[in-house]
Amino acid sequence: ALGVVVRFDDGSTVLVGQHRYTMDAWSWEIPEGGGALLGSPRDEAARELEEETGLRAATWTELGAVEPSNSITDQRGLLWLAEDLTQHQPAPDPTEALALWRLPLSAAITMALEGQLTDALSVVGLCRADHLLRRRGQRP
Repeated sequence: ALGVVVRFDDGSTVLVGQHRYTMDAWSWEIPEGGGALLGSPRDEAARELEEETGLRAATWTELGAVEPSNSITDQRGLLWLAEDLTQHQPAPDPTEALALWRLPLSAAITMALEGQLTDALSVVGLCRADHLLRRRGQRP
């Protein structure tokens, strides 16, 4: 699994909304995907970001790995922060009905901390991005 926290120059981010059949519920998440890696994990994350949102990032910072449920699966998620963005045309998988929501990054982080976002990659990715941006002096 691969997840990307987006940070626009104005301090906003984007979440991707979709119905998750396994949970039979709507879910807001960072741009993410899974499956077999066709190239490097960072390149695959870039492909997933552009596919779902139409965004391309010039600056990528690795946010580390996460094991979403290591008691029952060996799945490992890799996370990135994507910055210096340009907008292109999204090309989502035809089987996915996606919605995009641009909101302040601080609001998305609050949603993760308060349990309004429950996807593991999203919660961990947003918290790690927040920590990194605070260390850089880019978040109050």
